Amino acid sequence: MRSATATFLITALMCLSGSALAQPSIEDVQPSVSEAYGKAVPEQAICIASPTNEALVGWTAIGVTQRRAGCRLLLLMKDGVGYAPEEASALLIDSDWSQMSAADQAQRLQDWSHELLLAFDHPLRHASGNVSRDGTSWSVPLTFVQRVDRAGGTLYTETSYTFDKDLRLISAPRDQGLAFNTRMLSNPYRAQGIDPERVRAALYTKGRALEDCFDNAWERDLELSGPVRIQMTIAGGSANALGVVAEDNSDEQLGQCYVRALRRVTFPSDVEGTLIWSFTADRRTVSP
Repeated sequence: MRSATATFLITALMCLSGSALAQPSIEDVQPSVSEAYGKAVPEQAICIASPTNEALVGWTAIGVTQRRAGCRLLLLMKDGVGYAPEEASALLIDSDWSQMSAADQAQRLQDWSHELLLAFDHPLRHASGNVSRDGTSWSVPLTFVQRVDRAGGTLYTETSYTFDKDLRLISAPRDQGLAFNTRMLSNPYRAQGIDPERVRAALYTKGRALEDCFDNAWERDLELSGPVRIQMTIAGGSANALGVVAEDNSDEQLGQCYVRALRRVTFPSDVEGTLIWSFTADRRTVSP
């Protein structure tokens, strides 16, 4: 059952060809997002995410950017209809649900919570507990990292979502937990016969490109931490023989982004030598 204020029909989606609806476009959902939000929401502030779990195919999470804190869930959508997150899970009770074992029902509810309710956060499945039921309600333990600003701020949260017997979400504590801040530190790791401060000064000229690499990696993984070390040979005003140090168990995509940025750095012609430079995602607990 859903209330008139919690359900929003996306009429534009009904015009899509084929029997199965594709993920809606931002343009399609904008009118309903604005209606649900209570005021006009620009397209660039709307986020869309679809679950990878086959059992949840057809559902889409719709969020709205909250200033510097990234996207926050606003609607869950299926078959062109948007539902308030508190009510959408009630649709899990269907003919298939009644045939499931208690363990399968618990798994479905946990998948729902991870992939839809936390679609715009960073859920940690390995740290979440077991779903439990006391006869009248379900409790789904969840551990996730939530972005709070664009400057590397996050909250590490351990909580439980509670669903009633009809699977309506009745409790979802948020915006609490252990605060962390992550920043990029750029320092020489190993330098012989070369002045690291002159290297640092040259890197500063491409500082925005290097920061963009870091920022994008952090957006992908709010738990980002540890070093990415790049070995390079500097000669003739440029860096050559660039590569990520093999012993680092680091983000490969981030390492390659740093390599591309370093290729564009112009060094003083008299700076020559081989060195390893470390770009570290320094993740620290915020002091109270």
